[in-house]
Amino acid sequence: NNLQGVNGKRLPSWAYSALLRMIAAKGDDISKLPVLYETKDWKHEHKASEKHVENEILIPFLHDLGYVDTDWNRQLRLKSGRKEEREIPDFVFFPHGEKQFENAPLLIEAKWLMKSEKDRNDAYRQALSYARMLQAPIFGICDEERLIIYQQQKNGSFSYNSPSFEAHWAQIAGGGGVHAEVMRLIGAGVVQGQ
Repeated sequence: NNLQGVNGKRLPSWAYSALLRMIAAKGDDISKLPVLYETKDWKHEHKASEKHVENEILIPFLHDLGYVDTDWNRQLRLKSGRKEEREIPDFVFFPHGEKQFENAPLLIEAKWLMKSEKDRNDAYRQALSYARMLQAPIFGICDEERLIIYQQQKNGSFSYNSPSFEAHWAQIAGGGGVHAEVMRLIGAGVVQGQ
């Protein structure tokens, strides 16, 4: 996750990795400093926008999971209540049913950066409300650093403190078990079959 800076400001993992590179470039030994995760295969340019997360991180990842662009709707408009209020989740997969009252097996809500526990909790609650409206048994939240997946439990609820999957994009991009785990949870074939 994020590290706490000396002035009380959270330091995102990409910035910490950059600091490690700068320290090493000056000739100092960084072998005793903590390493958050391996990032060899993760090439990501930091840009401060939610659209960047959606277009440059999430969509290529979805393609890697076997999805094509027509498998999801971006900014699907849902009707909420009797008034003309609209809810708009970022990515809704395989929506079906009456327009503005669709159901879907999966949705993912993208944020630029969940800098604090409050940001993460707010993103979770927003995505949870969409999941309830869409009767989605799986939903995810992501930002420029990580992906978190929640699955509906047997009692019909979701648990904020017990996600089914959580990893940094660099861990996922590294392949192996982490990539296989997310493929098993939300791969295109798995979700479409629900």
